[in-house]
Amino acid sequence: MIVSCLHFDILFCIAEYLDVKSILELSSCCRSFYHLGRFDLLWKRLCQIDYHLTYNHPEQTYFNLYRQTFLRQFGRRPCYHLSNIHIDEHLVKQSSWDLSLLSQHHNGNNDTNFAESLIPYISCCSPEQHDSVTIEKLFLCMDCHKLFCDRHSRIHIKVNHALFFKPSTAEIFCQSCVDWLGGEGVDPAEQHYASIISSRWSNKIYLDHSYLEQLLALRLRRQHERYIRWQDTPARIVMNPKGFCFVSAQFMWEWERFIEGWRQLPPTDENIVLSNQRFLENNNNNHDDDGRQNRIRFDPFLPESTDLHIVSHETWEYLCQHYNVGGPKITKDDLMRSDIHKQWQYTIKRYADRVMFNA
Repeated sequence: MIVSCLHFDILFCIAEYLDVKSILELSSCCRSFYHLGRFDLLWKRLCQIDYHLTYNHPEQTYFNLYRQTFLRQFGRRPCYHLSNIHIDEHLVKQSSWDLSLLSQHHNGNNDTNFAESLIPYISCCSPEQHDSVTIEKLFLCMDCHKLFCDRHSRIHIKVNHALFFKPSTAEIFCQSCVDWLGGEGVDPAEQHYASIISSRWSNKIYLDHSYLEQLLALRLRRQHERYIRWQDTPARIVMNPKGFCFVSAQFMWEWERFIEGWRQLPPTDENIVLSNQRFLENNNNNHDDDGRQNRIRFDPFLPESTDLHIVSHETWEYLCQHYNVGGPKITKDDLMRSDIHKQWQYTIKRYADRVMFNA
């Protein structure tokens, strides 16, 4: 008897006992086995077994999800912890006792009253920490629906609760993946499923629809800028044919605080302007009005003790379009005075050599 003449259901039952390599080899035998090897129910089961994934994008087959996950096509694999969170509305309603307090904060209460009202519900908060409670520091566990500060949310993963909803940004953070979920540059399955879950939780928390629209707009901007910022790896910057630019370290610090959710609004204040003019002025004048020597600190190996950060040309262009920029674009040639030219050249060359060695 020819095996291909068997009923499709019987062939499917047989294929369930095969591993991925055997299924791919079987699908190359003939046309009927090819359709069997592309049967989505088969790959859905393999996604669950091998990667613990139970979700996909509506326009994405489980075969493509498995292939993209295996090849790490989007950098990291989709977060399998999302599979433990169901979209059912009743799961959101279970946490209404604390979500109502969060919604009251966004309907007009100030941070002081908000902190006082939430103290009894913050699982990790001791009396000494009451004064430091702010909305930016809170994470809501999506499994047990308890509130934690950022430090204790990392400890809470010991009980296998990895997913947290951050009320100030309306985003989901996985303490196991150590990454925000559903942003740009990740698998479409994770983008789709994380956006549905965060939307359900957001609609439950934020009763003020005008504030919710503003928050969602900020979330989209934050996700896009986070993708731009962390795409700027040292190797991409050094090997970029367009070269690289220098940006104020103070501005980069505030910008990274925004994209990582530690401040709710982007750094558009006048006192956090992306100012490059002062670096050029300091560079052209060896001494200030008091006779002290001007020196621009630059050390890419110690970000906390430098005045400048290196960014790619593309990142600089984006910042120019969306933020207050004071002064022109500056490159290494603009900042290297003759008396410190060798020192700058040596520092940048050492940085580039280390990047190329680790690439």
